[in-house]
Amino acid sequence: MAHLGFGNTCGSTSSAVDALFTRQPDVSMARDVGGGLKVVRVTEDSLLLPAAIDVIARSECGSTTTAPDPLLDWVYSPRTEGVYTPLSQPPSKDRVAWFRWMATYSAYFGMGRNGFYALVDQASGQVVAATITGPPGTIAFGRMSTGEMEYNLRKAGMAMAIEVLVHCRRNNVLGEWQGRAQEMAQLMKKHLYVLFFDTAPEWQGRGCGSVLLRFLGDVADADGVDSFLETAGTRNTTFYAKKGGYEEVHRSPVATFDFEGGGVAMRRLPRSNNINQRHDQRPMLAVPTASTSSCGGDNSGVCGGDNSGVCGTMFSPTSRAESNIVARVEKVERVDAPLTRGPAVDRLAGRPTVDGAVSSHPELALLHTLPKPDPDHHETQCAPEFVTAGHTFTAKRHMGPLASWCRICDHHQHEHAQAGGYLQRKCWDFRPVPA
Repeated sequence: MAHLGFGNTCGSTSSAVDALFTRQPDVSMARDVGGGLKVVRVTEDSLLLPAAIDVIARSECGSTTTAPDPLLDWVYSPRTEGVYTPLSQPPSKDRVAWFRWMATYSAYFGMGRNGFYALVDQASGQVVAATITGPPGTIAFGRMSTGEMEYNLRKAGMAMAIEVLVHCRRNNVLGEWQGRAQEMAQLMKKHLYVLFFDTAPEWQGRGCGSVLLRFLGDVADADGVDSFLETAGTRNTTFYAKKGGYEEVHRSPVATFDFEGGGVAMRRLPRSNNINQRHDQRPMLAVPTASTSSCGGDNSGVCGGDNSGVCGTMFSPTSRAESNIVARVEKVERVDAPLTRGPAVDRLAGRPTVDGAVSSHPELALLHTLPKPDPDHHETQCAPEFVTAGHTFTAKRHMGPLASWCRICDHHQHEHAQAGGYLQRKCWDFRPVPA
């Protein structure tokens, strides 16, 4: 909703990542990466925006001389032969428009989080490569507000939006596969997600992709988080492994796309010995995720994410109450206020419940050490079903954009919903918790 003057409500890059850049005379933020190249953060006011979108669209679309992104190519129109090769004929106008819409829509998503970067040749001023990322902790595709989604759709074009989002069912299939791949990858809750990674067709084979990939490594290392992407094909997986330090964490067919085993999920661990920089040391539990598409390599793109919007949605089959408590158990030792106990907590802590179920999870023994609530003390907080370990969600404002952000931890309410309590009602509607 930044376009409405409310500031950035989607989240943004951290101060550590911002420090990698230097403000230029034209007010843009850039980083010299050597070899006559620089990385520029692309914004809505940037003169590089059209060129950066064009690079992504052309690379993803493919041509008679360059291969398209294999997974997005399957989404648009499946091929049974030559899946990882250039197109047999020039792309049609419809195909070009389809891929340009996808690039534009995703570009506005990235710009809303300061995660859109262009690699620029300083001598010519040309954009030679571009990448769109979802910075750690920012609102993902599936969590976009209605206002942001509508804004992005209008910027990309509503007519084509119907074609891409409604008529193309393979888009949903790919999103569901990505949700499963992310679940299998056991990602940290906060990680750098690479949505698109593309080199301009005329600049491929000159090392531009390698330079931009190293830059993304610097971005992830600045925050001490994992990097994650989805791709397909030996050429692309080899590129990410050798040039970026990514390792394969999942491979499976995407419906009828089963060439070379199907889609591949890859993860890069942060290169930092400072464990305090890590946002979250526990693997994330399965939560609602989905996204758009994927690919990779020096000549193709990587799109997708723990989001939906463009694609389908995956939901965890596990109990929400148990998942939320387990996701927060590592913070139990820092709890200042008593944790309201209930059947779900008792079951996870190893105490028999009404149904006699007992959990023997070793970490949950920490719950026994929590102080018991004072029966004479009525603490003012959310009702028990809305309580999280540590603190309850407390809105910064009763109305407006800040109503979705917690004034205690500065996290969005959906993170509380994922990791602590059922935010089924407005959590500023406090009432005493019975003793």
